[in-house]
Amino acid sequence: MNPDTQRQIERELGASVTQRSAVGGGDINQAAAWELSDGRGVFVKTNTNAGTLPGLFEAEAAGLDALRNAAGALGVPEVLAVGRDYLVLELIDIGGKSADFEEKLGHGLAQLHQRSQRDEGFGFEADNYLGRLPQGNTMSEGYITFWRERRLLPLIERLSAYPQVVDRGRRLADRLEDVLAGSDEPPVLIHGDLWSGNACADRDGRVWIYDPACSYTNREVEFGMTRLFGFGSRFEAAYREVWPLQDGWERRVEIYRLHHLLSHLWHFGGGYESQCRALLDRLV
Repeated sequence: MNPDTQRQIERELGASVTQRSAVGGGDINQAAAWELSDGRGVFVKTNTNAGTLPGLFEAEAAGLDALRNAAGALGVPEVLAVGRDYLVLELIDIGGKSADFEEKLGHGLAQLHQRSQRDEGFGFEADNYLGRLPQGNTMSEGYITFWRERRLLPLIERLSAYPQVVDRGRRLADRLEDVLAGSDEPPVLIHGDLWSGNACADRDGRVWIYDPACSYTNREVEFGMTRLFGFGSRFEAAYREVWPLQDGWERRVEIYRLHHLLSHLWHFGGGYESQCRALLDRLV
């Protein structure tokens, strides 16, 4: 870590670091758990290349604050300090996932969505990132317009190395009214990147979520990632116990699953191309 960054963090926290231990799991940022001179433990994320991802940590902090305000039973770490190349969070005392972890997550997520419903537009207060992928969040009055102009087309245009994917993606964008027909709910706050690596339980059994890519959008969007790399049927059943989903949601969720597959194609390359093409063929 840059010594100037450490000194800035210590000034903001009003305490000095006495011990630190590296935390693995991320492929964008460096992470560590710090013990402070006042006895607190904090979680510190840094990125020496943050200038290539402008607003990365500020956007994450905004998402965490929004989730925390609506979370209810779910835990969301408190933002303690944020700067261009660092983010300091409340340290979670991580424990093992209990047998009812997925049920707790499903119930809690449905309650978060319910608590955050609003009549305003689709988007978010700031642009943010899905991994390293920039996400525009300028407000749109219409949900389909938001999904076409802020999510699907910008991502498709970044995939010029895969012309067949681009061609199918553009055709899908022209058919969104048909593909997404049947869902007319107001926007809710979604986590936006909720997979198994972005949720945990603490030693008391409380479920926590973190590393968001937030927006106010249709709640069905959340299940694109949970189905791809996340959670199983018990999670979805628990969610629907609290707030049933509209008819046709399993058909519509395929386009949200596609979004994350396209993101992985952009991030990690051609290993995801065949999955993207197959799903696009079913949707177009």
